[in-house]
Amino acid sequence: MKNLVFISYSRSDKYFVEKLSQKLKSKGVKFWYDAKIEAGDHWDIKIEEKIESAKKLILVLSKSSVASQNVMDEVSFAMTKDKKIIPIIIEPCNVPMRVARFQQIDFTKSKKEGTKALLATLGVRPKLRNTINLIMGYIMLIFIGVIIGFGLAYLFQTDIINDLIN
Repeated sequence: MKNLVFISYSRSDKYFVEKLSQKLKSKGVKFWYDAKIEAGDHWDIKIEEKIESAKKLILVLSKSSVASQNVMDEVSFAMTKDKKIIPIIIEPCNVPMRVARFQQIDFTKSKKEGTKALLATLGVRPKLRNTINLIMGYIMLIFIGVIIGFGLAYLFQTDIINDLIN
């Protein structure tokens, strides 16, 4: 997938990742994380395939994830493949040096602001549908007003001309 986002996290952060994935899905972001591994799939191979096919990697940072060798392996592999790493901090933790050099998004102060920053980083634009509908509504009103105005002007001109002739 062209714009796939890989989510790297620790199992103890699963609840957060599930909530985050719901938000990403609602915004049309294509993502993958290990909950989508099917029975019989080889974990390492599947994870490598998905990191390789992803454009970006969201790294969920917590005390658990920074202590997880699997998470750090995923980050290292993504770095060797030149993937954009997007660290998001969900609890205070000691960020490893290899990750500290990347600009991080802080979810600890406000999940709403963190989510907004993450969506912007992923290139998700706020929906303009309501704004566009509003603008189109005004344009239609103006258009209808112009048509009615010309129609009334024509009727009045016809009546005035008829009055002058008769």
